[in-house]
Amino acid sequence: MFKYRIIFVIFSIVTLCDSVYARRQDSKINESIMWFDSLNVRFIGNWPFGSAYAIACDEVRGFVFLGSGGGVYILDVSAPANPLKFSEAIHTRGFIRNIFYEYSSQRLYIADGVTGLEIWDIADLSNPVKIGYYDTSGDAQCVCVSGTYAYIADGFAGLRIIDVSVPSNPQEVGYYD
Repeated sequence: MFKYRIIFVIFSIVTLCDSVYARRQDSKINESIMWFDSLNVRFIGNWPFGSAYAIACDEVRGFVFLGSGGGVYILDVSAPANPLKFSEAIHTRGFIRNIFYEYSSQRLYIADGVTGLEIWDIADLSNPVKIGYYDTSGDAQCVCVSGTYAYIADGFAGLRIIDVSVPSNPQEVGYYD
């Protein structure tokens, strides 16, 4: 009997791990039908906020972007002793690990865990617009942008280099495992 319990526990752990780390196979899939949506259930929304793990600053406009769970709080910190929530309009599909803000283009690049990289236009802070995304092969942990390239620390998948010159259609151009 003990032997069967051990087998059941191992089978349960393997099954759970396979479902957690399952990746989509088709790279040309519509964003509204993500690889983790089932055939009978669609993602329609969530409470995106949780613990804060990522931050970026817009020093010119006096705002801070605070990644919290699956969303970004935009905080007005022009009066540092009294930060005020300006917006919570940015909601992502994954868990925000890191944010990079590029002032020249007023874009927010989000390392979004298992869902990869998201690119948001935040020129109008009261109406941020998601303009692109790239589903990396790993678990996007950190992002840094230089010129037209986003460098993604992608967990077990190593470094991913994404060309973001066309932010609505980012493309991987290189990697280092």
